[in-house]
Amino acid sequence: MADRPNTAAHVMYELATSKWHNVVQRWIALAPDGRGRCGLSVTEKVVTKATPKFVLLDQLTADEAEFDWLMLCDDDVEVGPDIVDNVIGLSNEFDFALSQPARTADGFIDHPIVQVMPGLLGCRIRFVEIGSIVCIRRDAMALLLPFGETGGMGWGLNFVWPSKTLARYPHLTLEEAFTVIKAYA
Repeated sequence: MADRPNTAAHVMYELATSKWHNVVQRWIALAPDGRGRCGLSVTEKVVTKATPKFVLLDQLTADEAEFDWLMLCDDDVEVGPDIVDNVIGLSNEFDFALSQPARTADGFIDHPIVQVMPGLLGCRIRFVEIGSIVCIRRDAMALLLPFGETGGMGWGLNFVWPSKTLARYPHLTLEEAFTVIKAYA
């Protein structure tokens, strides 16, 4: 959101400091009135018309097969140093094809299952919230992308994504999605 306070420059910087991964960043500036911070170095496009988030993400990820991982990042998060190396490193270690960092207690949390659990490095569940940061491994990209015109703002995809990777029915129940399968200390 180019016309509102955001953390895009901070997130861009931290993503670019990866020591172990070659990071290619692509961002879209949403500027309803055509103004705001639209000229950041990795801004791929400026959009002035209201457009659903996942329609825009399809435009940015059309060449996903060239990458080992996609990391979808919102512009309203704060991340620590080594975010890319840590998230992808743990995802590789625990064999997560679809993952995200846990949310801290001082951030926005829709579902407590995604909150930081003290003492855990990772937790295998069948749920990934649609934001703020989502990582998708290449083999999962083939199942989850493109998001399609019905992806809209992404609401509900967090119950659809796991079922696609499990090749089951159209969506998971709340109980299935919020079950801890394995915790990694």
